[in-house]
Formats: sequence, C-alpha cells, structure tokens
Amino acid sequence: LILVYLFILQVLGSPPCRFAPQFDTQLLLNDPNAQQEYRESVAYWESKFHQPGIGYSSASGYTFDGHGLDCTTGDKASPLHAFSAPSKEAMHVGMLALAVSGNKAAQIFVDPTDSGSALKAAVLLLQKKMNSYETWNKNYPGYGGYMPWVAVSNDDAELKPNPDWVGRVPSLDNGEWQWALYAASVALDGCDACKVIDATLGKRYRDYFDLMAGNAVTIFYNGNGQVRAEAKIKNMFVPPTPDNYASGGNNYWLNDPYEGEMFVWVMDLYGNWSAWGGQSEREKVWDLKQPQLQAVNFHTKEGKQITVQKGFWFSTHEQWKYLELPYLDVPTHQRLFRNCERARVQYSAERGIVGLYAAVSNWTTGGPVAQYFGNVGIPEIAFNPSATRDLLTPYASMMLMITEPGIGLAWHHNMLLMPRMQGPHGTTESMSSNGTYIAPVVTWDSKITTLLAMCGGLGPINGEGMKADGVYDRFVKVLSERWREFEQLEGEDIPFALPPPSVPPKGVPDFTLCQVPAK
Repeated sequence: LILVYLFILQVLGSPPCRFAPQFDTQLLLNDPNAQQEYRESVAYWESKFHQPGIGYSSASGYTFDGHGLDCTTGDKASPLHAFSAPSKEAMHVGMLALAVSGNKAAQIFVDPTDSGSALKAAVLLLQKKMNSYETWNKNYPGYGGYMPWVAVSNDDAELKPNPDWVGRVPSLDNGEWQWALYAASVALDGCDACKVIDATLGKRYRDYFDLMAGNAVTIFYNGNGQVRAEAKIKNMFVPPTPDNYASGGNNYWLNDPYEGEMFVWVMDLYGNWSAWGGQSEREKVWDLKQPQLQAVNFHTKEGKQITVQKGFWFSTHEQWKYLELPYLDVPTHQRLFRNCERARVQYSAERGIVGLYAAVSNWTTGGPVAQYFGNVGIPEIAFNPSATRDLLTPYASMMLMITEPGIGLAWHHNMLLMPRMQGPHGTTESMSSNGTYIAPVVTWDSKITTLLAMCGGLGPINGEGMKADGVYDRFVKVLSERWREFEQLEGEDIPFALPPPSVPPKGVPDFTLCQVPAK
C-alpha cells in the first residue's frame, strides 16, 4: 500500500485528499518513513484549513475559531466562526514557531510549495499577528496584553472583545497562548533567515510575553494561593493597577493540575510578586492545587492496574500542558504521562471502540454543529462523569504522538478510515462511535492540536528558552517535589493497546470532494 501511495504522490505531486486508506497500520506502527509520509500528508491537507477566510483573518492574521462544512461535499459551508480565543492563537502561533525552526511538516502546513516560501509566509504571518496584538493592547490597556474571546473579521484588522466578554478575561486560555508566544520568540531569535525579513520580530514577541507576565499577578492573583480563572476588569481603557480587577463569576479558581497549570507557570516563573511579599507567595498556589493531584488505578479487564493522575473528565484536552512545556524532561512526569495514555488506549481497545475520547463538538444528523461537549472522557478514572460514550475524535490521539508516535498514528489513522473523516479542508472534527454521523465543522482545537503534537510540540523549544532564562531548574524542582506520590506506578509493563479494526457503516459515503483515488 505504501508503494502505491508513493506512486500516487509522485504522479499527482501531492497526497490525495482521501489518503488514509492508502496507509497500513503495521507500517505506521513500525516504519519511520511511513510515519513521516503520514505526518506530511496530514499537514498538506490541514494547510487547506490554514487559509485566509477559513482558518484565520486576512486582515489581522488572527484565527477564526473554525468553519462549517457541507455534509455531502465536505466543502466549507456556513457558518464561519467569526470569533476566536487565545487557545486558538496558541495553536497557530505554535505551528508558525515550528515552521521557522525548520520543522518540515509545520512548513508544509504553512505553505506546501517549498520550505523557503513557508519560512517567509510564517514570518509575515507572525508579523501581522504581532501588529494586531500590539494594537489590541493600545486600544484596551486594561486587559494587560491578555485577551478574552474576541470578534474577528476579514475586513477589519482591529480586534474587539466579544459582547459577552467585555470587561472579562480568562486565565486558562491565555496560559496556552502565552507559552506559544514564548516559543515564537525563542524560534525567531534562533532563525537567521527570519532576521533578514524582520530583525526585530523575535524581540517584539518576547516583549509582549514579558508585558503579559508582568501583569499576570496584578490581574489574576486573588491572594491565599487563589488564581482567578476569570478576572473582571472595571475599566478596559486604563493601564493595569490592582484595584481595577476582581474575581469573575462564582469566584472559581484555576487550581487544576491539567492545562490550566500553564498559566500558573507564567505567574510562578515570570510574574511580579512584589505586592505579595515576594516569591515565597508562589508556594501557596501549589498548596491550593495539591488536593486535585490524585493517583488512581485504571483496572484492565485482565485484572491488571495502570496508575494514572485522576482526570477532571480524563479528556485528552486536559493533557494540553504536555504539548507546550517540557514536562517530559522530568522522569516521573514522563512515566506518568505514558501511563495516562496507556490507560486511554486500553479503555477503548478493551471495549472494541475504534477511537478515543476528548472534549469536542458533538456530531449532528445533518446541518451545522449546535453543541460542544467539554465533559467527555473516561469516568472510571475521573472526578466527574462523561456526557456521552457516543462521540470520538481523532485529536484524542494527539498525546500519543509525542510519547509513542507509531501507536498515536495508528489510532488517528483508524478514525480517519471512517466515512467523511477526511475532507477538502483536512481532518473532520468528530464522529459518532459507529461512524454514521460526523460533526460537520473544522476547528483549531480538534485539528491543529493533533498536528502540533505530530511535529513534536513546543516543549523542546520552550525548554531551551527556560534554561537560557534561568527558570528551568525551578520548573523541574516543583514538578519533582509536588508529584512525589507518582514515583511508584503500576502497569508500566503493559503494552500500549492497538485499535480494533475500523468497520465503516454500510451506506454512508465519503464526501463527494474527497474520494479514494481510483487504482
């Protein structure tokens, strides 16, 4: 099959839209060449989403949340999601950072024509984005550089708060975005060819990161270890001062040991704690988080146990921090991370489920997506129940790409084999468990998280930056000390489970614009 695929690639000059059936699971498991061909094929078709008017605004460079799809053809259809959030920017900026650092799949995503064009395109997009960020900060200084959900337009380069986010700002999404900005600054600083195009862009990214970091404690710290998950802004048009901020609705705190932890690291490593008596105050934040940090055993059907960190829902989305920060440099975290992903695939494999679970848009029987399920995971090893067992998404395999690439690609490929899971704008969002229905939409969360993981994530880039800044040792120290209960893990000898064979439902065709190539 791979030889047939390579022949098609040579003849067409690009991978076919419906390329998944051309790959063999065993080759994806064991053959580095097949794995790289698969990554580059994914990147090529995700580049069809990475287009102005679909994935981002031509005016501002800012991401759109996503775009609807026609359920029959797979082409773009209403609605365009003319809004976005910092979490979407995290994925875009992260991919651009990888492109300027020389990652081939990332460069294909930015511009499939050639690496030189991709490098220039990435720098120009990062330039356009920074112009938008700096204008945002000038127009709304009360946000301290941070962003809420914003309205995005193809006709206007100036971003505006979504009406329901006027005077409000979240910390979790901004933590995801801020570490992507950091990666961009490190990547640009190390790219001589980028400096020929714009010699100051790397510094502008670092300056914007530092602006946000300098305001992090002022805006989001409530005292007593409490980090505001949402801050209210009394006046959006004045520079940050402590009396301009209060806790958001319900006084809920960012005390999770999941993706919200990325923002805590901004505060811990780069925040200004002088108003709270100095850096010793940081330990109260970790103390407040500690009760959420629990070990739990996943019980296999053979009676074995796999020790994992208990999830909120045990959605793959919760593992986002591993995508951006160098957690895997810490031995305990690497072992724990592998066990979490080991349990994830074991759960589905034992139950004959062809895919994996994560927070994602729900499928429809036809027409636009109307529902997003954040509460989808594995309830047996989570604090909270899941909303459904009938919703699978390819991006739930993303973390496997980092630790066990062959296994991750096999599970991703298995889901793409189902009807309409590939289209003219790349991977489809999600599907019902038997593959009959899909969520007819393409979004950054479900597509580009996966590709970022396939490219190795931002952990290595950010780790190098943190070492240069002298904060890396603090990062390792906290992770080593606070996660001590995970030094003894069960189940590390259990092999990563393979997906059960995909059996496409009868009578459900592929998109008309994305068919299996004729032999």
